[in-house]
Amino acid sequence: MRLKFSLKKKSAYFSQEQLIFLEHYIDDPSNWKGLKQDFISLALIEVGANHIIVDVEDTGNRWRKHFARNLCLKGKLDDLCVPYGKSSRELFEVQTL
Repeated sequence: MRLKFSLKKKSAYFSQEQLIFLEHYIDDPSNWKGLKQDFISLALIEVGANHIIVDVEDTGNRWRKHFARNLCLKGKLDDLCVPYGKSSRELFEVQTL
C-alpha cells in the first residue's frame, strides 16, 4: 500500500536540512525495528517539499502515529506541527494513494 504523509500545517515546508535527514532516516530499516508489530516492510518513495510518500506492507495503522512522532523528534520537525487537542500536536495527514 502506498501512503502519503502530508504536513498538516499548510503553509509549512521541510527545510533542506530536514529533507536530507528524512531521506536517509526513513530509508534505513533499522530505525523502524520498534514498529514491527504493525508493519512488515517500509520503503521510501519520495520526500517532497511538504510530504513524504512511502510504500508499506502493514498489518494495522497504529504505527502511523509512532512513525510521525519518531520523525518529529529525530528530525527536529516540531515547528511544523499543528495543535491537536489541549496537550498534543500533530505533524501529518495520512492519505492512501
